[in-house]
Amino acid sequence: MKKYNITIFIIIGILALFSIFSVIIIKGNEKYKDNEFKNLKNNGYNTFQTVNVNENEMPSIYLYDYYELFNSNIEKAYSLLDENFKQTKFPTLDLFKEYTKKLKFNPQVQSYKVEVVDNNYVFHITANPNVNFIFRTTGVMQYTVEIK
Repeated sequence: MKKYNITIFIIIGILALFSIFSVIIIKGNEKYKDNEFKNLKNNGYNTFQTVNVNENEMPSIYLYDYYELFNSNIEKAYSLLDENFKQTKFPTLDLFKEYTKKLKFNPQVQSYKVEVVDNNYVFHITANPNVNFIFRTTGVMQYTVEIK
């Protein structure tokens, strides 16, 4: 009986120590998050500028971002295609690459329409020369795209 009590006491002690260390680790992580940016020094490279962007400017920003990827990182541009659209129109990267060789557009917005679907913006954009895009956003600069 005595051996049984000692075993229970040891198990309870180990669990108590584990709980204390868990709390210390969690508290330590919270402290790190609070002080995450306090030690950053302004060295000219880690600066940012606050910019207010309205709904009218967003179509140009999304179109230009995709245009840059389209011309410099075709794999990333392919990965941003809407999954259903990708499976239907371009099931392979090679098919998309062939299509992009023929498609030439500039990132100038001719016209656009904005919808809000499930609290996310959907931009229907026509670029020069009459290339239509649908950007479905899920966050700031987080989107999928269809090319019509």
